[in-house]
Amino acid sequence: MQVTAIKGQNRCPIATIAAAYLRSFATGRDATQLLKDNRGALDFMKAVQGPADTQNPEWAGALVQPTVTAFVQELPASVLGPLTAYAMRMDASQRIQVPARVSGAPNAGFVAEGAPVPVISGNVGTGPVLTNGKLSVIVPATMELAANPNAGPVLETLVRESVSAGADAVLLGNAPGTDFQPPGLLAGVTPIVGTGDAVADIKSLVEAVPNLVRPVFVMNQSQYIGATAANLVAADGTIAKAPTVVSAHVETGAVMLIDAQDFVVSTGAGVRFERTEQAVLHMDNEPAAIADNAGAIAHPVQSLWQHYLVAMRATLPITWALRDTGRVAVVTGATW
Repeated sequence: MQVTAIKGQNRCPIATIAAAYLRSFATGRDATQLLKDNRGALDFMKAVQGPADTQNPEWAGALVQPTVTAFVQELPASVLGPLTAYAMRMDASQRIQVPARVSGAPNAGFVAEGAPVPVISGNVGTGPVLTNGKLSVIVPATMELAANPNAGPVLETLVRESVSAGADAVLLGNAPGTDFQPPGLLAGVTPIVGTGDAVADIKSLVEAVPNLVRPVFVMNQSQYIGATAANLVAADGTIAKAPTVVSAHVETGAVMLIDAQDFVVSTGAGVRFERTEQAVLHMDNEPAAIADNAGAIAHPVQSLWQHYLVAMRATLPITWALRDTGRVAVVTGATW
């Protein structure tokens, strides 16, 4: 089926809390009072409060992870969100080794009555190591805007769009992972040269990823139209019985096939919200230290206190990895 990540009628609890934090600072009202009619947001605030450990399922761990996952799955125009629904999900609050696929293990067989049942053995490959990762963004606003009850949807949209675009820029890239950033799905993947034949290109993708278990296609709207015109899209939106994620974040002409069985996503522990009117910020989409080691000052910088501004910093714990190599293929330059 075609996956649509935009749900305009839903209010995301994380983004709603972010807006409430800014408003509470500007108006002097408690954030919980501003959220009294939003049950989901209030439940989430309970989940991330301290000092109890959110990793303890007797506390809030069981509530935090599904809520963070729900937020990711509803990001606008997102590829990461829909893929998360098919991925293996873990909690990488601590460094963990993810097992790769098992190789060399015989298949299960039928056993006669009274006969011994075979014991299988195989080699578990060395999979990736998942460590804490985070997406973080700062949203500044004037005190007047933050105090306006109608400012909430605007601030929520800023948070959601920023997280969606930032996550997909890394996810759909080819950069290897680092200590703080997960790898792009296309890291180490050699692209298949696309053609004007949708059937041939889709067939090439399927043949490039052997032993598919949970295939998911990812493409731009333009290629989805082309696949539809080529009669590849079934009535339920699937292609070759595989769900399809359609997003403008995917480069035109590119079509990816991912075995989501090998895609691991960790949403970690709770989300952090911090607000202030005292800081000095580098007011630019490209972050930089206020002053570097040589003493050079970033430009432009602005004092929140001097300009009667308030800023909220939201930090979302999330990271991902592939359990094995060869689980992603991509066609580039397709013209269908």
